[in-house]
Amino acid sequence: MAGPTSGMFRAAGCGRRRRGEALETAIIDAVLALLREVGYEAVTMEGIAARAHTGKAALYRRWASKADLVVDVLQRCLAPMEPPPDRGNIRDDLIAVLRRLAAVVNSPAGCAIPTLTTRDRAFVELVAERVVVPQQRMLVGVLRRGIERGDVRPELPLALVAEVGPSMLLKRALADGPPVRDGFVVSVVDDLLLPMVRPQVTSSPPATSGEPVGLPVASDRRVAGAQPVSSSSSR
Repeated sequence: MAGPTSGMFRAAGCGRRRRGEALETAIIDAVLALLREVGYEAVTMEGIAARAHTGKAALYRRWASKADLVVDVLQRCLAPMEPPPDRGNIRDDLIAVLRRLAAVVNSPAGCAIPTLTTRDRAFVELVAERVVVPQQRMLVGVLRRGIERGDVRPELPLALVAEVGPSMLLKRALADGPPVRDGFVVSVVDDLLLPMVRPQVTSSPPATSGEPVGLPVASDRRVAGAQPVSSSSSR
């Protein structure tokens, strides 16, 4: 017959297993913690299961591989990919987008980004397809909206410019560590992006009377109608 102690042990052991949303939250927390601690290359499905107090089978029922799991966690933790509401001008739109991205870089998921260096080509392609490209599409949508309003020049290389802001935020986070300050976000927009995207203002040439510029018109007419000076008059 089992004693009361064994019953308490079984209850305690069962209480560590999570299900549903609680299990998914535990898995997400485990992935982010392990990424920060050991980096993507050293993360294993066994380690994630142990940290989340579940079994590997529970992971493989949801994700086919470690790459699928990590990318799914990153995608869930990142900002929404839809463009922000139209604020009426490109400056406010860009600041809103980059502030959203800065919040991601400063988050636990963002702090794990420097650990994602890997030679796993499948993982790199998954990150590009499900994380990087959607973010770039969002920025391209904001720039296109600016073109329609007339405050972004239409010949702008949209895909290229869409990489600039996020790259600057990530570079600052990698160089100095989070948090990326709001003043830096505003500076990237005001000092780098706006001069790049705004239509170039060309000054109109001054109006002329139709005569060649620089010729003294009245004196030319007098000269044209003047008679040659005779040698006798000069005497």
